[in-house]
Amino acid sequence: MAYIALTLFVVLHHEPWRDEADTWLYARDADLGTLFSRLRYIGSPGLWYVLLMPLAKSGLPYLSQSLFHLGLAAAAAALWLYRAPLPLRTRLLFLFSFFMAYEYAVVARSYVLSVLLLFVAAALHPRRLRQPLLYSLPVVLLAHANAHSIGIAAILGTAFGWQLIRSPSSRRNVRAWAAAAVMVASLAAAAFLLRAPPDPNIVSEGPPNPLALFASIGGAFFPSLDLWTAAFLGSVVLVAVAGLVVHRPHAFFVLAASCAWLLYVFVFRYSGSARHHGLILVVALYALWVAGLEDALPRHTTSAPSVTASLPPRVGLFAVDACLVFSVVYAALHWRLDTQQAFSGSREMAHYVRDAGYGGHIIAAHKAPHAEALLPYLPGVRFWYLGLGEFGTYMKWDTAYRVGGQDLPYEEALTRFNDVPAPRETTLLLLNAPVPEAFLGQFRLLYATKATVFFHHEEVYFLYGLSQS
Repeated sequence: MAYIALTLFVVLHHEPWRDEADTWLYARDADLGTLFSRLRYIGSPGLWYVLLMPLAKSGLPYLSQSLFHLGLAAAAAALWLYRAPLPLRTRLLFLFSFFMAYEYAVVARSYVLSVLLLFVAAALHPRRLRQPLLYSLPVVLLAHANAHSIGIAAILGTAFGWQLIRSPSSRRNVRAWAAAAVMVASLAAAAFLLRAPPDPNIVSEGPPNPLALFASIGGAFFPSLDLWTAAFLGSVVLVAVAGLVVHRPHAFFVLAASCAWLLYVFVFRYSGSARHHGLILVVALYALWVAGLEDALPRHTTSAPSVTASLPPRVGLFAVDACLVFSVVYAALHWRLDTQQAFSGSREMAHYVRDAGYGGHIIAAHKAPHAEALLPYLPGVRFWYLGLGEFGTYMKWDTAYRVGGQDLPYEEALTRFNDVPAPRETTLLLLNAPVPEAFLGQFRLLYATKATVFFHHEEVYFLYGLSQS
């Protein structure tokens, strides 16, 4: 209850930002056909969007997305607290850590599904051969949670299939093979949905980023520290976890393969940020869970001991607990900031637009991805995106979006103001930066957001009308 009360208090103060808005706008304004045709641009298999559709299309307020997200986080927290075979202090520390009590609870993104489904898979692990179809459900859904989780789901499915092949008693288990087939089909469907589009958003392209290797490991375990200190200490924790599970084949395989997959994504595809890096920590906790630390180190082994094979469980768990203590402190900082300042200025500006009666005006906006953060608060309103030359709400995440909606300079965007298909004198202008000096004489400021934005500094807003002169 303390976890729910704390996170709910922060959620009620949280101002969602662009990426939270975009999922809600897709769920509210797109039909299923449009959504599935755009998933290859969005870069997500779409489970999170589909789950939000009943809420958004029924007319519920934007807050319902955050509350639904918090409900999923609470379910994951309950599983962790009551089912994970780890010391109570470790379970409580993770519960109130930065990731579990802020990033995956307050900021409404699809990554909460990864946490919940991995924990469900861990809870079902002892029954995976007795109830294989039930076990396949979290794996199937995990493949459709987000792009990062596709690889983790494939690794869980591979471990399951390998056990079927190696176990003589399981080879004739028809239900187990049916479950394996369902997993394969789900992974194939997710891969198809994310096939490369002809005009991709170029933000995901570029040379490998070796620094992402260190940033992701450090960010997973010590998000509050500088790059190199966090990377070193994070590596120590990761090695400690590996030492604790090294004699548990399933746990060690999932840990090693999932970390390799995630690090590949961060270095070669998209470097990501805290919410992505935290999946390394979640995978490590999954490995500890299924290893069962009450007897994590066997008394006898025929294999040669590794450097960490004799690592006492208390030492390994101390490393995990130490990183979680840092994480709890970092979470407390974010709780304070999110309740006293603004995560984004979107809600403040949207409320001004609504209260001032400007919702019925045509609003020309730039830059598009930051402007869209207002629209979940303004049902029925669409912006004219200057750089895209069209009315819209959600982003299409293609090359045109990147070139016109995101990268187009403000000066060039404002030269297109006269192209807005509406009476010029009643059209408003919304920017996430002050109007360039060359255009000061053409526009008069109606409102600028006043709250201090502590995180998404690009989401401060300025609303203009045409100058009366």
